[in-house]
Amino acid sequence: MVEFALVLPVLMLILMSIIQLGFLFSAHIGVINGVREGARYGSLSPTTAANAAANGTSVETYMRDSVLPRNVPGYSAANVTAVSVSYCSYANPGGSSYSVRLLVQATYAHPLFIPLVGAILDGFDGAWDSRLAIASSEQFRVENLPLNPGEVSGLSVCP
Repeated sequence: MVEFALVLPVLMLILMSIIQLGFLFSAHIGVINGVREGARYGSLSPTTAANAAANGTSVETYMRDSVLPRNVPGYSAANVTAVSVSYCSYANPGGSSYSVRLLVQATYAHPLFIPLVGAILDGFDGAWDSRLAIASSEQFRVENLPLNPGEVSGLSVCP
């Protein structure tokens, strides 16, 4: 009985850690899949410098309202700390035409709901807020016809 009393707290900590990490990994996979789905959605809209802002806003809205709620278990809109969509251009081989690349990034602050395990994990992301930041990014080539230099003049150049 004494040995059980000594081992039980350690076993419960391990069990609760496995449960908390399971929820975190599930949310991380959901954020990765959601960002990939949002980037694929955005890559299907032909984009030039003239409509990049409107297309970016459309992708952000789609991410916040549709994709992340479907993919992240226990999703809460208040925990989405950042969604950013940016476009850049690059020269095609030969240099006479250009293509556009889309970069989608999202950060979700998943709550740490098991107190002792949460106290151990909290702070790994640099903030002591009882949440762990989960981030993902994805790049896709936008499905455009080759563009002339004037159509991409307002976009940044891809690194």
